[in-house]
This record gives sequence, structure tokens and C-alpha cells, in this order.
Amino acid sequence: MSLNYPDPAVTNPWFDGNQWWGHDGGGWLLQPNGPSEGGPSEEAITGFKNVLINGDFRVNQRGGTTTPGIGVYGYDRWKGSAGLEQIVEAGNFAVSTEYTLSNDINTASQITSPASGNWSIIVPASVTWVQLERGSVATPFEIRSIQQEIAMCQRYYWRGLPLTNANWGGNSGWYHTIPCAFPVEMRSTPITSYTTADAVYTLTSAPTVTGVSKTGLRILFNNSATSSNINVAFNSAYIEADAEL
Repeated sequence: MSLNYPDPAVTNPWFDGNQWWGHDGGGWLLQPNGPSEGGPSEEAITGFKNVLINGDFRVNQRGGTTTPGIGVYGYDRWKGSAGLEQIVEAGNFAVSTEYTLSNDINTASQITSPASGNWSIIVPASVTWVQLERGSVATPFEIRSIQQEIAMCQRYYWRGLPLTNANWGGNSGWYHTIPCAFPVEMRSTPITSYTTADAVYTLTSAPTVTGVSKTGLRILFNNSATSSNINVAFNSAYIEADAEL
């Protein structure tokens, strides 16, 4: 594929996700310019230029608001602060490097990433289309597919259940396990909780969440009657798995 790189002396230009490189016959050199008009755009080559997740607030697994309490998560990846805060996980940005932060309301600003650790980004609660990208220029907001955005959010938080109802037979003291695999591997082994809501349990009690790992968990039920059919209707009940930063 020809990139129509503007300098003919530079051969085999390529983009590493943040900057252009080219070979001048003596070695690989950092190049100051991108492809000329007619070649593919930087966005088309790389994708995922926006370091932030859910910058347009389309994903809201918790059913939260854009004005949550301090330290409380509302829309996925955003928690209450002096506005809204997202913690960018270390390894997802170049350290000690200039980035541009932009949104749909405020003038874009240039900030420098930390030399180590995670990166706290705080924006006003009223904005959307929040983008953090490498370099000194704000470019149009990157709209990723909703499937991609949800999966990226679920690395840090997931809410759901693998089924809506269950039934089985057995004796008192028997245990029954329902496996639950997370849609994506989580950032770390999550903290889990089970919200009973309006679930209905017949001859059993609310389950125990056990066997938690980054990839899934098990839902454990204990029979409370002898030789009887056990029925569970989860209705609005759900499990939360939280691996946020």
C-alpha cells in the first residue's frame, strides 16, 4: 500500500500509533510529517487515537448520571470529582508526552502525561465528546463502534446475569452451580456483589458468588428441601463485577 509520503527520500514510511517513521538508507528516523493528501489518513491507519474510554457517554451499565457523588461512578469509566474524572490505566499512553484534551464545549488544551503510574483526567460534568490524543492538535472526535466501546468498558465493570431463570431437582443440602463467564477479561480480579432486587426463590435462598477470577465466576445455590424442585426467577436481580481503578 502506498502512503504517498511527501518526502521521496524516505522509504517504507510507517505509523507506530503515535508518530511517523521512515528509512532514509542509513536507519529508521522519526519523521515530522504524515502522509500527503491522497494517502490514507492517520485515523484510518491506526484507529483508537482517543486514549479515553466512553468519551461520548454512550455506555451506562450502572444507570448512573453525569453528576455522581465524589468517587462514585456514573456513566462507565467516569466518576464524580471536581466535575467528572476518568483514570487512564498505565500502559495506555506514552509517558512524559504532550497530549491534547478536547470536548464539545471548551477550548482544547495541551497537557503532559505522567512519567509513571495511572493518569487522572478531569473534565466539566456538562461536556461530551471528550477526547485525549497524542500531539498538540485537536482532531475530530473519534466515534468507535458501540460494540468496541462496551467491551472496553467491561474490562473495568460488568453488570448482568447469564440467565433469567433456573430450576432443578435435588435433596436438602445439595449445591447447584451456574457458571458465568465475563464478556471480556477484566483488568484484575473484580470485587463482586449480588443485588437480589425482585428475584423469587422457591425452596432455596439467595445465591453465593464464588470462584471469582478475571474471566468469570460461579453462582452457587443450596437446596433447602428434600426431593423437591428448586426454582429461581432472577427478574431484575444482577451481579456486579468491579475492577475499576
